[in-house]
Amino acid sequence: MQAMADPSQGSLYCLHGVSHMFRCVALTVVLSCSDIFCHGDMLLSSIVCPRLLLQAMSSLESSIQEHSGSNKCSVSVYRKSLLRLLGEHCSSQEDKQRLLHLSSIGSRQDYNTDIKAAQPSLLDLFHQFPSCQPPLAALLDCLPPLAPRMYSVSCSPLEKPHAVQVAFSVVKYATPAGVRHGVATNWLQQLCKPVIDGRVTAAEARIRLPLYLRQGGSFGPPTKADSGLPDLAAPMLMIGPGTGVAPFRGFLQQRQHQIADHKGDAAPAWLYFGCRQAHEDFLYEEDLKGFESDGVLTKLRVAFSRAQSSKVYVQDLLRQDAEDVYELLQHPSVHVYVCGDGASMAKDVHAVLISILESVGSLSTSDATAFLAAMTKQQRYVRDIWS
Repeated sequence: MQAMADPSQGSLYCLHGVSHMFRCVALTVVLSCSDIFCHGDMLLSSIVCPRLLLQAMSSLESSIQEHSGSNKCSVSVYRKSLLRLLGEHCSSQEDKQRLLHLSSIGSRQDYNTDIKAAQPSLLDLFHQFPSCQPPLAALLDCLPPLAPRMYSVSCSPLEKPHAVQVAFSVVKYATPAGVRHGVATNWLQQLCKPVIDGRVTAAEARIRLPLYLRQGGSFGPPTKADSGLPDLAAPMLMIGPGTGVAPFRGFLQQRQHQIADHKGDAAPAWLYFGCRQAHEDFLYEEDLKGFESDGVLTKLRVAFSRAQSSKVYVQDLLRQDAEDVYELLQHPSVHVYVCGDGASMAKDVHAVLISILESVGSLSTSDATAFLAAMTKQQRYVRDIWS
């Protein structure tokens, strides 16, 4: 598909290509503004991994519910101010009392059970309290706006100067109130479905996406402190299970170009990736194995969590490679990157790194913690995580 842009709105549009692997989808979005990426060497480190933000529209939730039949959108926990508004506009005294109780100061236990734990959607609340009829304007004013969705760009501007690529998992999960579908990821999947199913080509689909770019800050390939130029002499330890691998594909694409231009040796680059099964959700498998065979990636370790009776995760592989990991951490220029789940994985990886420093390096827990804290301060231990 041809790229389309609306300069007056500052928005970039157009889906160029789609690949689909079970619960994961990879997109290529073509940029029509050729200067969106600056190609000067001084800027490459700061823009190779910007954050791609998909701005959710105010009508997105109702649109998905309308087009998805019984599908319900994922929602945040509603504030008591919304429950109070709903309670004030119930014609049934029973409905009114219950909602006002849930919004009161003394309802902590019931609020935690009925709202926080049960996670009802707004539609669930209207079904549960059928006499509730709040004014539309007041309801919309009370509802939180849908937040932008941030996705790591999975390509380097040296590889894709006029496009950005992203990968995301299509979110679906169960709550006591029913099955929930992630708002943005399911919306994107719905847009891509004709292409995924092979009914039309990406060029024929002419899909338009409102989006904008945000820089990734210090989460980028190593650069020299004095010049800001790429530093191929700095080792990289990259840890990114699932879609957390996305930015590292961009890192490695850039490294591949830089090695070709540099014509010299480069420091080690290790990647720890994890997924359920090799045949199910091994994102960018061909690319990663290609980087390894070309020597761009010196070590590729993959944890298939469901390929055996006992689950194996990236932190388990780090523990298996404890002595090698410790030796790499001793390099004065090593950069450690963690990308992905912040609720469990990032904490477990951090704990394993502490454990390696303790067991192999004979550091105390406080010294090991201080070691990683110093790396963080020097922007050599960087995490891009979410929960």
